[in-house]
Amino acid sequence: HTRCSRDWSSDVCSSDLVDKLGSVKARLLLRYLSSELNRHFFCVAGWIGLGLGAALLGMATRLGSRQLKIGLGIMLAISAAMAFYLTPQIVAVGRELDFVAPDGSLAVRAAFGRLHGIYSSLELVKLAIGLWMCWALSRSATSSATTGGQLSH
Repeated sequence: HTRCSRDWSSDVCSSDLVDKLGSVKARLLLRYLSSELNRHFFCVAGWIGLGLGAALLGMATRLGSRQLKIGLGIMLAISAAMAFYLTPQIVAVGRELDFVAPDGSLAVRAAFGRLHGIYSSLELVKLAIGLWMCWALSRSATSSATTGGQLSH
């Protein structure tokens, strides 16, 4: 790979590739490569979420807060379902779409949209649980501060 004299952000230094393959084939290849990178980061983000969730649940177990343990446990279960079941399905369907004509395979496009909608909905559920935990912990801390006691367990 040779470095272009132009700005990397303007054309991803693909002029050599375009010259050798032609613009149509190069566009398909670059689209596929960017899709694969996106899928890789999508999977990595899921694994990072699982690791962070497990670490937070471990810390919550030490703190003893029942609300925190329940909330984090539910969030971790959702993250596990997403990482082990939903994400692999989205990746597989996404690969099917890589070389489909724009007007082709409406069923595959519908499946991808459905899976993506489920994924986004589960992310919103996790967000709602996280906000609920923040509210519950702040309420518990406020009542603890006013009574001079410790956090409720």
